[in-house]
Amino acid sequence: MLKRKKSSANEIKLPVKEIMTDGREAKRAARSAQNALRHGLTTVSRRHPAYHADIVELAKLMCGIDDDPAVFEKAAAVAECDILIREIRRYRNRLLERLADPGTSPAAWAPKEREYRLLRMKNSLAKGERLLELHPRPDTSSEDRAKFDELMKEYWNVENDRGPDDVWFMALPDLDQISRYERRAWSRRKRMFMQYMTCLAGFRV
Repeated sequence: MLKRKKSSANEIKLPVKEIMTDGREAKRAARSAQNALRHGLTTVSRRHPAYHADIVELAKLMCGIDDDPAVFEKAAAVAECDILIREIRRYRNRLLERLADPGTSPAAWAPKEREYRLLRMKNSLAKGERLLELHPRPDTSSEDRAKFDELMKEYWNVENDRGPDDVWFMALPDLDQISRYERRAWSRRKRMFMQYMTCLAGFRV
């Protein structure tokens, strides 16, 4: 006869709600990591030649006259976080500058931007064909000429850049993602700095 196995007192059973929450957090973290990879923010490290010199220079400034390799490693970890935060802020500024163009959309809408640009191109071609049809001839009436002139102005009208308020509004989806990257970078920097200070005081972590 089979007996049901009794759960020991040492076994920890998580509530269903907590398990579901952990699953959502894992999915959110994975999605955030993919977005960071797409934005190029995962390449900031001492191994990358574009950032190596800045990270090493900052780490040397933090170490000063202390030539302990262990202290330098902790300082380099802090410097990586500082350079990452710098790159996140530069990326945010580039996004804002890009969105001043009325033909652009937030990076979160990138899959739809191609469709939007194709639609604009089709509309522009349709207007060009309409202009060719309405091109005035010697016997064209004054009303048709006026209509043609109005269409010409509309066709060659260049959209003005977005204002600051519109740029910030359009950038909200991207800024929300970037703010999460920056919060994680600051959190990691805090941990690395505490390890650096502990190592600088003579303790090994």
